[in-house]
Amino acid sequence: MSDLTKEEIAFVTQNVANSNSLTVAEIYDELYDLTIKSMDMNDDPTDQTYYIERIMDKLFPFAGKKWTEIALVIT
Repeated sequence: MSDLTKEEIAFVTQNVANSNSLTVAEIYDELYDLTIKSMDMNDDPTDQTYYIERIMDKLFPFAGKKWTEIALVIT
């Protein structure tokens, strides 16, 4: 089971369009794009960048599953 918190699940649901129809691998790609967008003007990581990367680390083992399969286990 994923060790994502309810807050992390909410973050994914709010920031990744159509997350319920995506696989975890597709969400991982979307989150990667968000890490790039969350960097500051000097391309340095921000707190949000690190937060998203922590979520990505937790999602990595579930790459073959649907988002709804792991999100429902926690909520």
